[in-house]
Amino acid sequence: MKKILLTSLVVAMGFFAAEAQTKKKSKKAKQPTAEQKQKAALAKLENDRQAKFETMRLERLEADSMRLADESKEEFVKDSLRQDWKAKRLAEVDSTNKVNWTKTVGDKEAWYDHERSQNAILKSAGVADVQGRKVKAINEQYNDRAKAVKLDSTLSQEQVTTQLASINDERRAKIKEVVGSSKERKLEKARKSYSKKNNDDHDAKWINDAAMVKKEK
Repeated sequence: MKKILLTSLVVAMGFFAAEAQTKKKSKKAKQPTAEQKQKAALAKLENDRQAKFETMRLERLEADSMRLADESKEEFVKDSLRQDWKAKRLAEVDSTNKVNWTKTVGDKEAWYDHERSQNAILKSAGVADVQGRKVKAINEQYNDRAKAVKLDSTLSQEQVTTQLASINDERRAKIKEVVGSSKERKLEKARKSYSKKNNDDHDAKWINDAAMVKKEK
């Protein structure tokens, strides 16, 4: 009986030892090799790269969408809205009002051109919307002053030129108070660049003349 029990005990111990050895080997087999770790690391880097690329792609799509929307808006202001307004007004007036209507159309055209040029310059200089509205208001104020000087028949051409230069200096100083010196210089650079390529903002032509006087001095 003792021999049987002893034999059973030996068999059981052997079985448990073998099972433990098997589990140990199994655990060892589950540990990833250096090559597997390297592949996993490379796969993670590739996934991260793809995710970053996708994020950048979506950001570019969003930026392009916003840019196209802005361009579409500008073209709408310049063409569609303008033509629609002119067509409606033309249908409302008769021949006796042609002169007045022509002047009204001219004023409206000038406003559209001025608004479009201002938006383009502000955008090029990177001026924010709130500051942009303040800059527009300042420009309007000094445009009106410049018009009054140019219409003053009591002034000589030299006096007109001198006063326009002084008004422009004041205008730039006011804008600096709103956007700072650095951004004001960017605005001036954008304005000059725009005026070289476009000839549609008649309200702002006096600024170029005033700037030339300043440069000559």
